[in-house]
Amino acid sequence: MSTIESVSSRAEGSSPAPPSLKSVLARRSSPPVCLYNYYLYLRDHEQAQHYLDFWLDVSAHENRCKVYCKNIIRASKRPSGVPESGTGTMSIISDASGSQRFRMSRQSDQMPAAVGQTFLSEATAAPSMTEVGGGAGSTGAGGGSKKVVTREEIQRSARKLYRRYMIPGARRELHFPDSIRYPIVQAIEVEGRDDPEIYQEAKEYVFRLMEQCYFPRFIQERSQHNIGDRQALIRLVVGLLLLFIGFTVALSLIFLDRPRRLRWYSLLPISFAVTLLFAYLARFCPVFTLFRTTETGFLRFASIEDPFTLRRHRIKALSIFGSALAVSLVIVGIFVAVPGHRL
Repeated sequence: MSTIESVSSRAEGSSPAPPSLKSVLARRSSPPVCLYNYYLYLRDHEQAQHYLDFWLDVSAHENRCKVYCKNIIRASKRPSGVPESGTGTMSIISDASGSQRFRMSRQSDQMPAAVGQTFLSEATAAPSMTEVGGGAGSTGAGGGSKKVVTREEIQRSARKLYRRYMIPGARRELHFPDSIRYPIVQAIEVEGRDDPEIYQEAKEYVFRLMEQCYFPRFIQERSQHNIGDRQALIRLVVGLLLLFIGFTVALSLIFLDRPRRLRWYSLLPISFAVTLLFAYLARFCPVFTLFRTTETGFLRFASIEDPFTLRRHRIKALSIFGSALAVSLVIVGIFVAVPGHRL
């Protein structure tokens, strides 16, 4: 029994698995299932790119807070007790007190140095929206050990998130349940908070929405298709033209009563035509698989580096080639079997 389990586990381990949403957001996945292509998919297919914008902007806001806390920890270790921003440590911490406004800052004088190092490593590892292309225009805390983040920047960042995604009628307004929206409005408008915890529930809601709704369709799109609608339409037109040429050649040879072996020459245009028609139906070009390429937008291509996607593409390419060849042989075989009759 143990031998069977070990063999099955090795078989499962040999088959690559699709990347998870967490790995895509953390930039640990490979094209065409990377963060950039996920953003393009949300923009072009789902018109839901603002959810990804929001998630990344909240992550950038969290990173600013982490860098801000690290600066406080650094300042508290100085003999003079003066931080790089020019304000006293105690004034910064006292400014953060009250209604749990900035919990990390309030407890920064009790944090060990290892916690500050963790904040820095997390801040520098998180993605930034500007690298995705055409996003919200906010940046992460890359190079957090050198940049000084002030409390005013954090306040502006928190209010920018509120104005951009929460206010009714905003250009990028997201529709959250009232149980999520009202506490954020209360925290920003009434309490004047700017800590990242006020957006935590909304961020988790957006993550679950992408994970359960948009991300599975994104994986399906990238693993089952490698051309867009316009490329597929081009293959339909060219395929029908080649099919017409192939049928014309075959019927001409029949009505000219030429030898049956000459009718096999019609296999060339007919096989190309059937392959293109299969490519149209499946929105999948098997030739692209030979070059490990996929189309992410019209005439916009990306190399396939993800093992799961490459394996699925190879399997589908072989199935299309095999099916097209079988159908073409049947069609040409019928033309060959028809008795010749000279008109």
